[in-house]
Order: sequence, then C-alpha cells, then structure tokens
Amino acid sequence: MKWGIVKMHRDEYSNGHLAVRDYYISVFGIPIYSARFTSTNNQAINQLTVLDRKQLQICGFTTK
Repeated sequence: MKWGIVKMHRDEYSNGHLAVRDYYISVFGIPIYSARFTSTNNQAINQLTVLDRKQLQICGFTTK
C-alpha cells in the first residue's frame, strides 16, 4: 500500500441502462468526498459492458 496525503479513486461501470462513474477522495485514508455521475448515453454503456468470458480467446506461444 502506498501512503499519501490525498488519494482519488474512480470506478466506471454499467448498471442496467446507465453508465456510472464513482469518485472517492480520501485524506490520510479517511474518506472525505464521494460522488456518482450517471449517463444514459448508449455509446458509453456499450463501451463499459463486460465481455463474455466464453468469447475471449487467448493465443499462446507455439513451436512452429
């Protein structure tokens, strides 16, 4: 864990038909501010959608 005076953390995710961005600011590890911004922009929602793991194909090294 890195120690710092002020830290900011941001989470972005899709929740149903909303794109959500959460901000958290803390001083010496004590949370002092949090905010949530939402959007119904279809393009943002599509970018934040998690891909299905079944479609993910990992290609490794071969000896050919």
